[in-house]
Amino acid sequence: MRIPFPTVTSPSGDIARLETAALRNRGGLNRGERAFVAVAAALQRGDHAAAQRLGREAARLLRDPRPVDLLIEEGFPSPLTGRLGALAGAAASLSAIPARIGPHDITRLAAAGVTPDEMADLVLVCAANGLGGGRPDH
Repeated sequence: MRIPFPTVTSPSGDIARLETAALRNRGGLNRGERAFVAVAAALQRGDHAAAQRLGREAARLLRDPRPVDLLIEEGFPSPLTGRLGALAGAAASLSAIPARIGPHDITRLAAAGVTPDEMADLVLVCAANGLGGGRPDH
């Protein structure tokens, strides 16, 4: 899959390009997982208001508020395991300044069954979230 690199100089143009790329990624994360990744990215950035707002949407889309509540309450390192734990950890690594994603994150994602298209989606959602100050990908 070829991910278009944003060429527009305004932040809103970059966000629109990233969101369009994520939406076209048919094999990507589901909407609940995208919202959950946005929560993790907002928490890593220290934007607790955005994390709370995004968390309500993530809980609704995931149909389970427990992982969202646990992530918001405990922060990082996240006590979550499995697929959502791997997504939260990778989102935190990608959203750190500077980004510190490494082989351990990729290994954990793969072990949790996250596909390469879903990993690309994770990167796009974190990037859009960072540029937009908490705007989730819909």
